[in-house]
Amino acid sequence: MEIITFGNGGRLMRCAVLLSDFCSEGIAQRLVLLPIPTTRDGIYVTGTELPLEKTVSDLVPETLIAGYGIPNYIKEKAKNEGAFVYDALYDEEFLKENAVITAHGALGHILSDFTEDISEIKIGIIGYGRIGSELLRLLLFMGAEVRVYTTRPDVARALGESGVKCEIVSDDTEWSINQLIVNTAPAKLINEELLFDELRDIRIYDLASGKIFPALSNITKLASIPEQMYPETAGKIYAKYVKRALCEVSK
Repeated sequence: MEIITFGNGGRLMRCAVLLSDFCSEGIAQRLVLLPIPTTRDGIYVTGTELPLEKTVSDLVPETLIAGYGIPNYIKEKAKNEGAFVYDALYDEEFLKENAVITAHGALGHILSDFTEDISEIKIGIIGYGRIGSELLRLLLFMGAEVRVYTTRPDVARALGESGVKCEIVSDDTEWSINQLIVNTAPAKLINEELLFDELRDIRIYDLASGKIFPALSNITKLASIPEQMYPETAGKIYAKYVKRALCEVSK
């Protein structure tokens, strides 16, 4: 089977290598392997100047297109050409495994960036999804003082009942009690004026996609931890789920 990769990066390349032997068994005619995320603007393949439309310009029967956040117009084009699409953005099992190594990477940054022992650091986590929940588990295990910030009353209630400090985000939220704030939420929950004023000396890690925070010296963008820190492991995870999709196509 032919594997065509669009884009670059350690995760994508490792995934292609791991799938090469499997694909030679004739599971499908062609695999089009796209990066994670596949695009940031809906027009070009991430990290390249290659138009997304190029990825579906020469399809053959029994082609599987694999990516993350594949635009609908690409999916429609593939469907019309008789190709199959695997979008990891909608694969809950993939998302959970990816979240785990993202949380591990965030913990690694904390351990290397701070001169205090982690048990002495007051850390706020914004959001309690896949990444936030895994990061909370790791930090509590290591003895850090952690507070979760959420917009969901059910999450605040459940965490509070389990003994975890948790606050509903409001205009009166006191962010400055933390030495580090880790954002895992896809929405802007901190008033931007505070970032230029009372929070200017507080370290902030942004793990979410998109441009939620302004470019300030105390804010570190960590939106692609699996690719940057663990390309080998990230490639194995991606290959695992693309392989599963290939098996489903062959049925």
